[in-house]
Amino acid sequence: MAIVTMKKLSLAAASCDADELMQKLMWTGSVEVSDAAASLEGDGRLTPDERFSTQIAELSAILARYERAIYVLKTHEKAPKGLFSKRKQYSREVYDSPDKTLSEANALERRFNEVIEGIDGVTAEQARINSSLTSLAPWKALDIPLSTRCTASTEVILGSLPRTVSREALIGELALECESAIVDTVSESENASYITSQ
Repeated sequence: MAIVTMKKLSLAAASCDADELMQKLMWTGSVEVSDAAASLEGDGRLTPDERFSTQIAELSAILARYERAIYVLKTHEKAPKGLFSKRKQYSREVYDSPDKTLSEANALERRFNEVIEGIDGVTAEQARINSSLTSLAPWKALDIPLSTRCTASTEVILGSLPRTVSREALIGELALECESAIVDTVSESENASYITSQ
């Protein structure tokens, strides 16, 4: 491919028409637009980034939020990914109405955050329920409600013991306090025995 010499174009326009004119030029994709006024200020070395640093910082923060949303959405994307991704086409109407497009993008980003907060809440609740199920699993074989603390003639105690403590040693200790105490093993794990005492 031959190298084409770049031509420079200087354009003077009324300031009230400048924004619209620059948008139309940028839309054509045939010119690179730079602000000549920036080179006329101060010592001539001011860049657009320096002139508009506050706006750039704000837009960078917004862009970071959008990129986070896009990243999370892509992790949940179900569509198959091809070798080459097709570039999205935008209409001239979208390009010519940046305020409306930005407003719609902000609304989508707010809705996205609401959904993510909901998902985080559900995930936390699921973790809490799974933790409860794990802690209750050893008591699955118990034939009385876990909330039972006494009957008409007995007091019910639920507990767990390290596997290093024998059931017989526990029965011996309880017999010193109450000769009629009964100890039942509900289940055993690698590290503990889950028992009831009445």
